[in-house]
Amino acid sequence: MSPRFLFKLSVILVCATLFAVWSSQKLFLSLLEIPAYITGWFLLSAMVLVTTLPLRKIIVVPSLGSVAVWYRIHLVCGLLSVVLFSLHLPWKTPSGGLEIVLLVLFCLLILSGVLGFAIIQIFPRRLTLKGEEVFYSQIPALRERLRKEVEQLVIGIVQETGSTTLADYYTASLQDYFVRARHVWTHVIASGRPRFAILTEMNDLVRYLDDRERDTLEKMIALVKKKEILDVHHALQGALRGWLILHVPLTWGLWLCVILHVIMAYGFREGTP
Repeated sequence: MSPRFLFKLSVILVCATLFAVWSSQKLFLSLLEIPAYITGWFLLSAMVLVTTLPLRKIIVVPSLGSVAVWYRIHLVCGLLSVVLFSLHLPWKTPSGGLEIVLLVLFCLLILSGVLGFAIIQIFPRRLTLKGEEVFYSQIPALRERLRKEVEQLVIGIVQETGSTTLADYYTASLQDYFVRARHVWTHVIASGRPRFAILTEMNDLVRYLDDRERDTLEKMIALVKKKEILDVHHALQGALRGWLILHVPLTWGLWLCVILHVIMAYGFREGTP
């Protein structure tokens, strides 16, 4: 299913939903009396379809369709939910505490969904451009291996030449860089400033080094570049995993409030003479 087809399908479904809501209000208004009940049940149906995506990931049944198809259903129904929520919500400031919580949770859920969609569309491509496949669980071990390699280079050149220029620079500027992930947010926003700053500093050292130290410096620069690739994977793969930590709790929190809202809405309606 191409993005263009998905867009056309979304437009068709939104228009069809709007027509269905309008028709229902015209046909059944005399029976239901309150149009909010109509839009509410349409909204609830869309939310049920939205929530089926994580369940489909758990249930391994080929006849239900691929996860990719259900992901597209998730996107389309998410868009429908926004439209239906706008129709369902009275255009006034929410008066009750539950209504305020529902509004806040829904808005946060939509924002986290938009953020997640952008992350899923952009970050895998950026990781592919790095040219190396790195598993998230292996990053700490790979980072430790690079740290040991660069320290061996520094110790070796000190023993070979007696000069501590590279050792002093490593201690002052690179030791912490190789110990942990660095510049997470700058990697998320695709800024190359930290990498440029480090490489500029290292290239400025060339004038103070002899030929053997320059060879070692080139090897250190190569290790810095490898470490930068690991940091990019740590930042982007972490974002791909981490946004769900926000999105999933918001989903179930919203569902809890929706259930309470339905109970209260029908409870007050039944109690109205």
